[in-house]
Amino acid sequence: MGRQYSLDYLESISGGDKGFIEDMLRTFITSVPEELEKLEKLIGETNWRKVGEEAHKFGSNLLYLELEDLKRLALKIESYGLDEEHLDEIPQLFQELKNGCNNLISILKKDFVFLNE
Repeated sequence: MGRQYSLDYLESISGGDKGFIEDMLRTFITSVPEELEKLEKLIGETNWRKVGEEAHKFGSNLLYLELEDLKRLALKIESYGLDEEHLDEIPQLFQELKNGCNNLISILKKDFVFLNE
């Protein structure tokens, strides 16, 4: 399996500004666990419309690292939550999303030592 993320988008919008890219990576590893926790709480409360809204917001975190597989999971959760359909699938989709994000954060911390500071 190749690299799970890409910095191409961040490099293109920042003109290669390393400080900007480092800030975005730091933001990702700190905000994603908090947002996943919020989403998990809403799923536990079966607040499906809010789950869909939060999944929509969460998806933007995945765009700038070009995380297509994780983005697809977030889109499904968003769609199912907003449409209030396939609700029984949302917990499993969320678990896949959470596991994928946690795995990615571990990879990023290995690839970029400054993220461990």
